[in-house]
Amino acid sequence: MAKKYCIIFALIVLCLSFSCVAMVPPVYGTVQEGFSSEHEAIDIFAPLDTPVYAAADGVVEEIRIGSYRYDGDAYGAGNYVVLRHQNLNPELWTKYLHLNQVLVTSDESVSAGQQVGTIGNTGNTIGPTGYHLHFEIREGSRQGTSIDPLRYINFYILDSTHPTVQAFQVTPQSLARGELFIIEYSVSDTGGSGLNRVELWRKDERDDWQEIERDTLAGENGPLSGSFTDSPSVSGKYWYGVHVVDNAGNWNDEKNSNTNKQPSSFEPVEVEVNEVVSTTIWRLLNPADFL
Repeated sequence: MAKKYCIIFALIVLCLSFSCVAMVPPVYGTVQEGFSSEHEAIDIFAPLDTPVYAAADGVVEEIRIGSYRYDGDAYGAGNYVVLRHQNLNPELWTKYLHLNQVLVTSDESVSAGQQVGTIGNTGNTIGPTGYHLHFEIREGSRQGTSIDPLRYINFYILDSTHPTVQAFQVTPQSLARGELFIIEYSVSDTGGSGLNRVELWRKDERDDWQEIERDTLAGENGPLSGSFTDSPSVSGKYWYGVHVVDNAGNWNDEKNSNTNKQPSSFEPVEVEVNEVVSTTIWRLLNPADFL
């Protein structure tokens, strides 16, 4: 089973005032930006559509889809969820901003660890790869005293385990234009945050490496096996490789470059796509036809 949280379903104890509050991490990823007077939250990077979870039991106080303003401030929150945790002492509010998908409704009761959305970059984020969760904790009211999650909730354990490519092959490696070939892989993320996706990369004699397809994975640790197919429309030489990415954004290529080529290393595979000669043209050019 993949870790859904930094510690599998573990409850991290946070003591506020005279009581203790059991909370779970909202997402597994990498802290991009910490808490400050100008940024009263933490930003946690994770790949697109990584699940986002309620940090504690509560009620959905507000959701917003397609918003570029938040509570009257010119702040591009994008799609967001606000949870009110009335059973905590003191009462807390948690906010989850820049979501790609919102998976709860207003006034819905939620449990700690229940999925409320997915990682996105809606609203005011930087660039197409600015996927992250802006996570806030407020005390007293939804606009009350801000609390640094990393100061009060010491849940955040960065995943430093890179996923690995266990097997990689392409067959056949020479074929006629228009024919299909298969790219097979096996990947694993033992001890990590869970497998997020496998990307198929290709280059040719004209263009450099680029991603052409991906398989989205469900967060298991693996090993998992899968395959892609391709059929280039232009004859020539092509090279293929794969990238495997986990839920914390760690990655590896077919060479396992980020784990010192362990457990094994696979080179990009060259495939030659040959032009097909029409049988009609061949007959016209066949010297036997002129004897």
